Amino acid sequence: MNDANNPYVYKPLQAGEVRLLYFDNGGDDQPKVLGWCLRTIHMDLTASHQNQNNLPVFDALSYTWGDLSETIPFVCDGRELHIHRNLRDALPHLARRGSFRRPIWVDAVCINQRDEAEKYTQIRLMHHIYRQASTVWLGQSLDKQPLPRWTATPLTPESVGLPDRDSSIWEPVQRIVCNNWFRRVWAVQEFASARNITFLYGTHEIDTTVIEDVVVFGNRLQALRDSAGLKLPSDTMATNRGMVRIRRLVGLERTATDKSSRCIPDHLLGTVVFMTQSHECFEPRDRVLGVLGFLEGYNTTKLAISETTSLVDLYTNFSHFLLTHADQSQIH
Repeated sequence: MNDANNPYVYKPLQAGEVRLLYFDNGGDDQPKVLGWCLRTIHMDLTASHQNQNNLPVFDALSYTWGDLSETIPFVCDGRELHIHRNLRDALPHLARRGSFRRPIWVDAVCINQRDEAEKYTQIRLMHHIYRQASTVWLGQSLDKQPLPRWTATPLTPESVGLPDRDSSIWEPVQRIVCNNWFRRVWAVQEFASARNITFLYGTHEIDTTVIEDVVVFGNRLQALRDSAGLKLPSDTMATNRGMVRIRRLVGLERTATDKSSRCIPDHLLGTVVFMTQSHECFEPRDRVLGVLGFLEGYNTTKLAISETTSLVDLYTNFSHFLLTHADQSQIH
């Protein structure tokens, strides 16, 4: 019997372990792995990302899962997993990326989605994973987004350090900033945690500084238009600016030296309010689980939640913890 027809069987992870997805392109200097395979590494959760000398350099992927009703077979280690179409479409691009020799962390494959205890444990590590990753690739399904049209404005892209309006980069830039990835609950933590981010669109690899500047200056530029000549939707740009703001606040929080004596970061209450108003998720539990990574390094001994906590208790206990320890003046 062909092993590829047999289901993949995950081995349990030990404390601090994560799986990475490797791809072998058939080069002579690497052992033949015959496509994609999973390998386990151990992360020292007590060390800073600069001191993780024992870890392989790896990337991570942030993306929208897409239609959850459709799954597609995916062969890993010669065995069969099932993944969603958006990930299936992204994997060939990731295999061809310039850093293809680096393994990549992808939640849908690297976490056993049928093991609730493992999912909860790995979710608590996601902030650490995205922070440690060398590059976070943001891949989406973007084909249905409108094309841009530039109009004359007194504030040109060049004047704020962006590529000139004739650059080929602007079609993927428009499609990226209009994409619903920016409305994912999980994307907030992933975007904020990552050190280096590259947006992947077809053959374009666009650094996050370009996307962030477009988001920040978008309304003032009044240059990005859809195919009908209309400006980008104001609610879309507001959501995207909120994402950039949180990323920058989290960057400032990393310099804090007294985390263990505090229960939550200053930005968290405002972040939760922002996400409740503007972000979406498939599972109601994700509204809490999707922000737990922001608590890494803080004193959460009084946060009574686990993988078995009911939805009602999850919301109640997290809200009590948040409101009890938050500085409400931090809501802007």
